[in-house]
Amino acid sequence: MNHQRLSRLQFLSSTEPEPSVSVRAAFAKSWQRSRLSGVKPGRFAPPYAVIGAEQEQRLLRAVRPVLQRFAEQLSDCRMSVIVTNPQASIADRWVANRHLERQLDRIMLAAGFSYAEEHVGTNAIGTAVEQGCPVAVAGGEHFADALQDMGCAAAPIRDPRSGRVLGIIDVTSVHRDFNPVMPPLVLQAAADVEQRMVDEASIGEAGFRGAARSLGPSVPRAGSPLTWPGKSPCVPTFVRRSRRCPGRRRCTSSRAHTCRRCGEAHTGP
Repeated sequence: MNHQRLSRLQFLSSTEPEPSVSVRAAFAKSWQRSRLSGVKPGRFAPPYAVIGAEQEQRLLRAVRPVLQRFAEQLSDCRMSVIVTNPQASIADRWVANRHLERQLDRIMLAAGFSYAEEHVGTNAIGTAVEQGCPVAVAGGEHFADALQDMGCAAAPIRDPRSGRVLGIIDVTSVHRDFNPVMPPLVLQAAADVEQRMVDEASIGEAGFRGAARSLGPSVPRAGSPLTWPGKSPCVPTFVRRSRRCPGRRRCTSSRAHTCRRCGEAHTGP
């Protein structure tokens, strides 16, 4: 039995409120949060919910081109790529290896299922959400029995402007295939997604400015009345009625005509 699994068993068997275990402080705190949330190590049942919010769809549009390329590069490495929403519910996954795909299905690491710490205990996705930073979890560092044979690394994807967490990107394998290169890989993938968001925002803003310039003088200035080419200014009726044309007082014609001073239609004295 390795050191992590022995420390986990000591933690789970302890009756102390905050057991002292010889693991990294981040994992000791995560195990404690998991236990306080009521997670049972031997009962693994992540909740399922349909993900369809506009925010998640925007994230997937930015993520998919990056992760498809990323997944192709990992196709021979028996690793999967996962993306979640900010609450650790899985939005999509990419996996090429059939054995790994079956393993992911068994632990319900699939679209719609929640891997939040409060539901499945310590894991890279849920713990990255809780800590707001990259996390790697392997084997016995997981809280749940069902995840003891897995290894994963995850990093937050942040809005380039606000810094708000938009989701999590994760690389998962079985524990025997866990590789130290996984944490830097997932960091690079998160950076690529964030850069793509910056590029898309820049293209969108440039397109808007270009469209405005192409309209030329037909676009009214701020504060001016709306103007169509070849037409007089469009002034609302209540504004026209409130104007007092000095020419109206001297108008004696009984016929309707256009005032030379204000351009309005007069109907007579």
